[in-house]
Amino acid sequence: MNIAGLEVLLVEDEIIIGFALDDLVSDLGARTTLVTTIENAISTLAVRKFDLAILDVNLHGELTYPLADLLSEQGCLFIFATGYGAVAHPDRFANVPTVSKPYSSTEILAALKQTETT
Repeated sequence: MNIAGLEVLLVEDEIIIGFALDDLVSDLGARTTLVTTIENAISTLAVRKFDLAILDVNLHGELTYPLADLLSEQGCLFIFATGYGAVAHPDRFANVPTVSKPYSSTEILAALKQTETT
């Protein structure tokens, strides 16, 4: 998947990881917006549309599944990222690709490519 020129929402609560992810995705040519809370993500989605999103599964103990529901309603493709290894998502997200931290641009692109077929 070529993400150059696409608008990508990044949702990550660990700011250092968020900056690294922002650099990684920006280096692939995407225009990125980094937010660190679900509330900020929802506020951002109320005024902007995104082509793709990368969601940390757990933001300071709060799961991002409600945000994933909103993205699904808006027709925005997304993947999950997690530092907790294998994660069992709710059934409605069982087919959403998930990358484990630390991840590479190759892993991110492969997961985003999977969203095209799910």
